Amino acid sequence: FCVLQAMPPRRSSAASAPGGVRPRGGSGAAGGRRSSVSGKPLQSAEEALAHLKSVFEELESLPQTSDGNEEAAQKVQEACHDQYVKHTDADVRLWTAKVLLQGLRIFVPEPPLNQRQRKMALELFVDQVAQLGSSAPRSDEFRSQAISFLECFVTLRAAVLIFECRNEEKRLIAALLSSCLAAARADKEGSLEGLLAKLLADVLDEFDTMPQDVIKTLLWELTAPRRQRGTLSNAPQPAAGTPAQRVSELVRRVLSSLAHRNAVLPINEYLVSTLFCGPQAAGKASSTDRHEKEEAAETALATKLHLETNLNAIYELYTIDAALVSRVFPNLHEDLTSKDPLRRKLITQLVGRMLAYLPPSIRQSSSSSGSNGFLFQRYPLLLDRLIERVVDADEGVREASLEAAKQMLLAAVTTLNQEDRVRPLGRDSLAASPTTEAWLTVSQRLTERLGERVLDPSEVIRLKVIAVAFEVAMSAHRGLRLLAPLLPQILGRRIMDKKSDVRTASAEAMAKLYEQYALPTVLGSDEEEHQSGDAELAGLSWVARALLEAFLLFAQGKLGHTAFLEELIEKHILGCAHSGLTPSGHGRALQALCESCLSDDQARQGLELLLFRKRASHEALSRFLRLRIDRGAPVLAINRPREAGQSSLQLAPIVDEEDDSMAVTSLQELAKWSPSSEDRELTPELLLVHLRSLDACRDRSFWILLARLVLSSPTSEELKPDQLPGFLGELARMLRAQKLQELAPTLRRSFLCTWLLPAHIAGMLQRWQEDLQNPEQGPQSEGVSPQKRRRISRGDEPATASATAPRSGRSLEILAKYFPGSFSTAHVLALKEALAREGCFTALKVLSQLGKHTARLRCQAVALAVQQIDTEEFVEQLLNTLLKLASLDNFSSISALCRSAVSSLALLSSPEPGAAVDQMLDWVEEQGEKAQELRRGPPLLALEVASACLEAVLSDRLGRGACPEATVYHARERKWVELAAAAHPPEATLQSLPPKEALAQLSAALSLTLACGDSEGAASLLASARAALGLPAALLELATSTLKPLRRGGPELTNSLLTALATLVSRGFSAAETSGNSEESVAAADRLLKGFLKLQKPVQTMERIGDRLRLSVTLPCLLALAPLKRHRESGEKLLHATMQKALRDAAVSEEPYLDYAVACFIHFLSRLEPFKEECSQALTKYPLSSKVAEVFCEGLLKADSMKSVELAVVALRVCDRVRYFQDKDTLDSEAIHKASSVLRHIVEKHSPGLGQHGSALLQLPQRASMPAALFSLREDLVHQQAVPLPAPTSRASSGFRAAAAPIADQVTSVARPMGSSARSPPVAGQQSSASARGKARRA
Repeated sequence: FCVLQAMPPRRSSAASAPGGVRPRGGSGAAGGRRSSVSGKPLQSAEEALAHLKSVFEELESLPQTSDGNEEAAQKVQEACHDQYVKHTDADVRLWTAKVLLQGLRIFVPEPPLNQRQRKMALELFVDQVAQLGSSAPRSDEFRSQAISFLECFVTLRAAVLIFECRNEEKRLIAALLSSCLAAARADKEGSLEGLLAKLLADVLDEFDTMPQDVIKTLLWELTAPRRQRGTLSNAPQPAAGTPAQRVSELVRRVLSSLAHRNAVLPINEYLVSTLFCGPQAAGKASSTDRHEKEEAAETALATKLHLETNLNAIYELYTIDAALVSRVFPNLHEDLTSKDPLRRKLITQLVGRMLAYLPPSIRQSSSSSGSNGFLFQRYPLLLDRLIERVVDADEGVREASLEAAKQMLLAAVTTLNQEDRVRPLGRDSLAASPTTEAWLTVSQRLTERLGERVLDPSEVIRLKVIAVAFEVAMSAHRGLRLLAPLLPQILGRRIMDKKSDVRTASAEAMAKLYEQYALPTVLGSDEEEHQSGDAELAGLSWVARALLEAFLLFAQGKLGHTAFLEELIEKHILGCAHSGLTPSGHGRALQALCESCLSDDQARQGLELLLFRKRASHEALSRFLRLRIDRGAPVLAINRPREAGQSSLQLAPIVDEEDDSMAVTSLQELAKWSPSSEDRELTPELLLVHLRSLDACRDRSFWILLARLVLSSPTSEELKPDQLPGFLGELARMLRAQKLQELAPTLRRSFLCTWLLPAHIAGMLQRWQEDLQNPEQGPQSEGVSPQKRRRISRGDEPATASATAPRSGRSLEILAKYFPGSFSTAHVLALKEALAREGCFTALKVLSQLGKHTARLRCQAVALAVQQIDTEEFVEQLLNTLLKLASLDNFSSISALCRSAVSSLALLSSPEPGAAVDQMLDWVEEQGEKAQELRRGPPLLALEVASACLEAVLSDRLGRGACPEATVYHARERKWVELAAAAHPPEATLQSLPPKEALAQLSAALSLTLACGDSEGAASLLASARAALGLPAALLELATSTLKPLRRGGPELTNSLLTALATLVSRGFSAAETSGNSEESVAAADRLLKGFLKLQKPVQTMERIGDRLRLSVTLPCLLALAPLKRHRESGEKLLHATMQKALRDAAVSEEPYLDYAVACFIHFLSRLEPFKEECSQALTKYPLSSKVAEVFCEGLLKADSMKSVELAVVALRVCDRVRYFQDKDTLDSEAIHKASSVLRHIVEKHSPGLGQHGSALLQLPQRASMPAALFSLREDLVHQQAVPLPAPTSRASSGFRAAAAPIADQVTSVARPMGSSARSPPVAGQQSSASARGKARRA
């Protein structure tokens, strides 16, 4: 094997003996025997030692001379006798060596010794050096004398006498080398390293050409530390103090002293020869013989070990002196493109380490600007070839090149940090440094290649890229600056990787980076790095956005990792794991998280989704805890067997059945909002089993601690931030003790205290006030679109309240929406006082969110706070705030501001909200009377306030019992309809007004009309607005403002209102396509799309399900006429989601929602303005109508891809059924029949699979129905009816009527929904059995 080649030559028996030169024959016998040389009797050890010490003292006192002292020469010759040199006692041999050494000193350069005696003396000297490394126990005196001998031996350079021993010099040099290495291994104190190094250097320097055996031995010992650690090519620096490390340091010192002498050429030649002449792989890879395969594998392993050993030696020699490997660089340059992948990989690792190596003089000195000895400067082609390996075809080579890039980037960081210390004058002085310019250039090239590999097809390489970027960025601020442009690309994008490990690694890396650099700046805990961290904070604001975007994607796609992301946000972004976290610091961290997400829609949606699920989970756990603590025992059965189809949560037999169902519902909701439900690979039943185990826990302290963290009441002590770490640690211990660790992510999501506590609000309010006082320093709101910011900066649009509000105020609004319980009495009063100052916009928004929560849940903490508010004063402050903001906003958001002000009235204790509404309505009447006296229309603000008050009162949005009967009666008076009619200006007046003012006037009048429930008046208002508003953006904005009251279920959805709204939208899209897609029209279309998306939100109890479904399946189809592709695609997705929901609801409630949806769409299409224009043509292909029907058909058929044929049959049945009906409002029109034909054509085109079975499916006997509010039976068929109408079914009493159809074996009923019914929508198509089931359910 190659290991034998690299090992030192085998020593002879004499040299390898523990004592060096061993005695031969009987010369080592004790007294009584005769010496074979002189025949004299041998002395004892004590006598010999005394004699030698006396001789040493005499010789030590003599000066250095070459002749004249025969007595001294005779004593030296006697000391070189066998009885001393080969004595068995080590002390005797040591003193003999010291005597002989003194003889060499006195008689230099011609000692009185013959050739044989000189050889014996040298063997003795080598033996004494070896004794320093012997494991035999020695006294301290012996060691001190041995060290004294070594010092004298090195000083006299007596070892060079080896070269006078002919034919023995190789053996003696090998013995001396082995002895020195053994002594270095045993030298724990390190006191002998300098002497041994000088001794070897003096001897090896005498060679004209250093022997290869010596080179092999030195290189073998040089690489021993890394070889012992199990890795050669990429091992870390071994720990100092080990025997191998001590020997390696000795060899380094020896080679360093010989680097510019006789060692350069032989070492280079040896390395070149061994690098290309190692063992070659033998045997054929395709051989079937087992022995040949094993032999080939062993040979390949030997080749690898040989190459690794040599490459490691090259690196160690390069760190000693580059001259020792100067002839190797051309070979390394060629080997970087070797055909052998293993060789390319190992060479890449070596070259990367060599290029990244920094001499200690650069690492430790205060200046490196004068150094131009970097390898990449001397060999630029070597760097170029290394960078090319980043795109190598072999995965191992690419990984090795990335490791090399990491080492070079870390070296660049170290060097640039040194430059920063030397040149602290600024960036210009740094740019003047050649060293800085060189390393910055190299770093830029490396980071560019690093960014390319982020999309590598190999998962290992992508993980390596993430690890490299993380380690370099975490090394120092300089590392973060080098990679700052690439970190969003590397970490921010890879968090969306298809591989789980890559997503986890990127998320953890970016979170730790934020904690390292940005969090101390946010918390203000590190004053030294506060100023330098501002840039890092601004550069790392993308981290929070990327994490929340990933949370949005993973939660919606059920990809998992949401619990991990939530934990990262709490620990590293909010600093929950940060030591010494203060309440103000935690508040600033949370505020920074919210502010960083305001500039990105996806991140803001992710944040709001996370906070919404935390709030919902908290509410579910709170309800269960109250029931469980009140009961004092489990409320669920533990081991009761389940029946088929029964839930895994079983109720314990207790008296209060309402509490039982509430407990089960709470736990089911807790499981619904748990992170486990966001992973498609986890089953919900497993979480329910754990929740049952949670209910079975009987540890009272556990429930007390859990209630302390979750529940809050006015009577309980407020949870303080410094108590939170202890409580969470104790809860984790209890979960482990109860074996409920699987519930930790679910409970963590339910804890609002880890995010926000009342103690945190004070610091947020203080920062908000500081930003208001220093607007030039406080960051501005980024919730405003970039287009609007540009318009404001150009002066094209006035600065609105939302555009000038600081981001800290916007974050307060978000937190008030999802954490209203954290706002205490003092906070509410502070916000109320802020209504009269500069921060009135934010204060109004925050109070509105708190009022909505109070109206919904009546939070106890807020209820205590609001009892101190004076009603009249509060209303006056709100009205003054509205007047101030209305003048600033210039009609842009007056409606939203008025609704926020009315929502704030819910903060008052009942029945004060009713009195406040009356006071506002009285103010509206006063403003109307003043305007009437001046012969003007009612003020715009008064109209919006009136509509907001009417909506709040009539829809009970201020809470149950908040408004008395008198207030409700006041809101239903006829005068508000008259006020809305008076607010509608004539068409000529609207055309004379500026577009924005005309739009605001129409929107206010329309809002009040809809709030009064006058649907026909609103339809006529929209019809007149089409001619007055010519701009497409204005048309779409007016349609968007109409959607909100309809979505809330206020006015009744009539045919004329829906037709007018559809005409408004279609004309807006047509005008936008004709005039070009301006920024205003695109922004208006985006807002309209958001209004359509809000139709998907869960309906409330007072909303009409039929109207909601009719709106959802008709208006979004108009997006097919939108000029932009993204709007059209959004419309398709919206229809798809709507049909899926209708299909699910139909399966649960057994109501034919899909039939009803198809019938509503046919009626809607027949009244659409583009369809009417196409019908008026003599010959047409219905291009625009087909586009609208295409969107509806795709949404219907994609609702369930496995049942696309059945869904197509549903649509075709309704289309076939239309021929027996007519439009209820226009009896003589054939539009609905043409519309059904258009839809039939589109459905048949998308469902070629129907084939010949389509007619059979359509002829199945069934009881069908059509919406009675839209259709009626054709009069000619009614007169021809041969059979009497069937008796009304049970539906007749609830608003449905039946009529017989004129076809055989079928009865067709026309259903008309009750407008006020919230339980039954205007459904279509019921079989008789379904009717019976509905009757049974109602019973």
